[in-house]
Amino acid sequence: MELSLNNQNGYTILEVLVAIAILAIVISYSSTAVVNQVGANYKAVVRSEAAQAAQSVIDDLRNMDVPSMKTSGADAPLDVTVNAGRTYSVLVEYCKNATYCTSAEARHVSVSVEHNSKDVYKTETVFTGISNTVAGGGSFDGGGGCWKC
Repeated sequence: MELSLNNQNGYTILEVLVAIAILAIVISYSSTAVVNQVGANYKAVVRSEAAQAAQSVIDDLRNMDVPSMKTSGADAPLDVTVNAGRTYSVLVEYCKNATYCTSAEARHVSVSVEHNSKDVYKTETVFTGISNTVAGGGSFDGGGGCWKC
């Protein structure tokens, strides 16, 4: 009985090396995509939390009487900590666009949010006061519901 070396089944070393090279290329591209996705997800979370920080400051401003707000300049930056424990620096500036600050009852407010010394979110709004005088000479007392007293 004679054994032939030519009848052996299996892969040659060259075929194995080519398969490993292809696998390495696929893993390389996949890992790059995963790293990019993780970075994009982090940026989205930071921007969302920055918007929450800005909204928190704007909500606090809503409780202020509009005429008592500054007519120009800015408040000192506020440090606001959001859900995941990240802290954001929130800067409130008043009447950067003077077009909206034409009366004592209107203030243009710009809010900028930074994280790790980088601007991550900006928004603007206009606050206006509500007059308690109504047409026809009456007034609304704001608490007891007296309309046109």
